[in-house]
Formats: sequence, C-alpha cells, structure tokens
Amino acid sequence: MVVPIYYLRTGVWPSSEKADALLAIPGIKCPILFIAGAHDRICPPENTRLMYDAARNPQKDLLIVPNADHDSTFAQAPHLYEATVKRFLDNALPH
Repeated sequence: MVVPIYYLRTGVWPSSEKADALLAIPGIKCPILFIAGAHDRICPPENTRLMYDAARNPQKDLLIVPNADHDSTFAQAPHLYEATVKRFLDNALPH
C-alpha cells in the first residue's frame, strides 16, 4: 500500500534500486541521527537499526520512539524527541 501512496504524492514509482538508503549510509561523513517509530510499517525500526549499524561516522545516534508509527514520533514522545535532538546537536555541532 505504501508504494501507490508514495506514487500519488510524488509522481515517482520507487524501486529498490532507486530507494535503497542503506547503500548510501556508509558514505555519509557528517553526524547522523536516526529516528523511527517502534510501530512504523513504512520504515520499520529493524531497517533503521540496519542503517544505524551501516553508518561509519562515530557521531551517530538512534532513537526508537515507543508506540509511534511513521508520522507520530514527535507527537508520541515530544520530550524524549526534543531531548534526543538537543543532545545530538550539542554533541555534533562545534561549540
């Protein structure tokens, strides 16, 4: 169901060759924060963990928000979300 909705929103029919973020992750040189919902069916947390593991940059962090789906990570846990993003930025940005 996700692919037709994505196509209707963007006009692009995704394929695994075009949309495999995992292939690009090792080449990212900047700090990277991965956020996923524990109940996300579009990008399941298992996929987010694979991307986190593939990231070679030591400045990386991972947040899996309990009870959240793809679009509700902030709404489900705003304080956790904000604290994680703040801590990540504090560590990633030069002082």
